[in-house]
Amino acid sequence: MVQPTISPSERDLLREVMPDEAAELERREKRAADADLPRPALEDILEAQAALEAEWREWRFGTASTSGDEADADTAANLPADGIPGVHRIRAMRYHRDQMPAKWRRLLNGRTRFRSNLTSNEITRTVALATRNVPRVKVPADSDDPDAQAASENESRWAQALLPALERQASKPLLRMHADGIFESGLAFFEVYLTGAYDDLDLDQHDDEEEDSYARRTDEDMLRATKRRGLPVCVRVPDPLSVLYDDDDEGVYVATITERKSYRQVYSQLRRTLGAQKVEELRLPKPGKGAVLPQDYGMPGDSAQGDVTCIRYYDRRWYAYIVSGQIVDGPTEHGMPGVPVIVAWGDTTSSGRRAEQIQGVT
Repeated sequence: MVQPTISPSERDLLREVMPDEAAELERREKRAADADLPRPALEDILEAQAALEAEWREWRFGTASTSGDEADADTAANLPADGIPGVHRIRAMRYHRDQMPAKWRRLLNGRTRFRSNLTSNEITRTVALATRNVPRVKVPADSDDPDAQAASENESRWAQALLPALERQASKPLLRMHADGIFESGLAFFEVYLTGAYDDLDLDQHDDEEEDSYARRTDEDMLRATKRRGLPVCVRVPDPLSVLYDDDDEGVYVATITERKSYRQVYSQLRRTLGAQKVEELRLPKPGKGAVLPQDYGMPGDSAQGDVTCIRYYDRRWYAYIVSGQIVDGPTEHGMPGVPVIVAWGDTTSSGRRAEQIQGVT
């Protein structure tokens, strides 16, 4: 990925002092970025999605049995005798569908069956223990200088309050959802996105403005904008099974998040974010009885009177939103310093003993 050659503060100064040189530098950076990460087409995104699905298939569905039959991939009783169960089968055991293996059921007399919530209880208990307290955050100071120590305290206090603020914004227990993915499947994600809450604020310091008055003005403007529109940066905790990604030595370089959503919900969201005129240009029908998706839309199972498949695509430069096989937003530059999907691996047990971790004992 092409990295910026100067810092944001140096770039702002260059624009003020030497605007022509700053414009030429930006043109050179854009040409390098276009060569490194060109704007993807729909075919490129769908091809990347298919490659990721093949790469993550065993983690999601488990290793194939000798019969090659995966029709029962989401049931707990038919675990592959010669393979490893994937996350789909773990969820089948977790959500009130624990069931004895078929070879044991054959030894039972009559129609007696045994089911339990043991898997769900163990995961839920471990998640509750891990999220009982908000994580402590400490930002170390750059030096022993009093100003650096004061900055460290302020940044630590701000960072400590960030997670509760993000949870209030989302109206969801983000930390608990994240920990649930860690302990259920050993993998969880944060998806970072910009809300645009500060986009129309004047955050530049005026020539005749003192430092104190500038700080006071911008603080008051940002506080009012936060109360009115919420935080400028928010996070989602997607279902681990909905996320596919690939990485290299520099970290994640591509990620997709695939979800099934109500078409009515998607249509309403697009009208709010893109505007009514853009939705009309996309030829998306108004939800209701008799609504039919255009012929060039449509993935298996999609319907304008039911659910549609939605894909959020990220690479290190571009973002695109796909509904039922067609791009409805983007590709646009997301402006993040990398792919805004944060990956967290973890143990599916809370035990500190290695022997118990291997056995899955919580």
